[in-house]
Amino acid sequence: MKVFPVVHIQDTEQAREQTDIAFESGADGVYLISHSSGVSPAVLKAFEAVKKDHEDDYIGINLLAGRPDTSFNIISRALAHEAIHTAPDALWVDEATHSLEDIHALLDANILRQSSAELKGVRFLGGVAFKYTRLYTDNPRHAASAAHMLQDYMDVVTTSGQGTGYAPSPAKIAAIKEVIDKPLAVASGVSLQNIGDYGNNIDEVLVASSVETVPYSGIFDKSKLVEFIDTAKSL
Repeated sequence: MKVFPVVHIQDTEQAREQTDIAFESGADGVYLISHSSGVSPAVLKAFEAVKKDHEDDYIGINLLAGRPDTSFNIISRALAHEAIHTAPDALWVDEATHSLEDIHALLDANILRQSSAELKGVRFLGGVAFKYTRLYTDNPRHAASAAHMLQDYMDVVTTSGQGTGYAPSPAKIAAIKEVIDKPLAVASGVSLQNIGDYGNNIDEVLVASSVETVPYSGIFDKSKLVEFIDTAKSL
């Protein structure tokens, strides 16, 4: 199981420091996210600085920009205007689509990705049955059906529990894993106490709250993070 700590950005220097801690602790990569105003500029500014520190390491982002095509367009424009000088290694989007009947955002995102060599190299983590989105569900059968239908439009199927700090049920994770051919990531609620409940059904875990000093503080408790990473990698 790969572990990607999520850095809640407070400022650029804090993001750099916490990224250093994540890699020192054995992380496979990090994701940068900001819940403050001016979300995209803050994340892109932090990404530019962090990537300079970690040129060869995996640095992903979540822009909280809604549709996946919107997020890819923001990255494309940032590259064109040299706000960033390299594309992120991955883009995580909470809501891959707001409706199973309307996948235009996914189609547009993939068209944009295929039109650019830089964007083509960005791994796309698409949220399916994800917290705070219109298609959220913890029903294993419904979540699995959505994941099976949408998996071809993303590189990593990404799901969650009902909210920040809430873990998805093992039944939901098992049901999704059974019907997809892509890696499965979980981005909420996985902790040292419950990670063993999922067996080998999780390929990647995006973790923050359970390894921070205080949830949303953006500051990792290094001892917790090291223990979590060591445990996850032993499964």
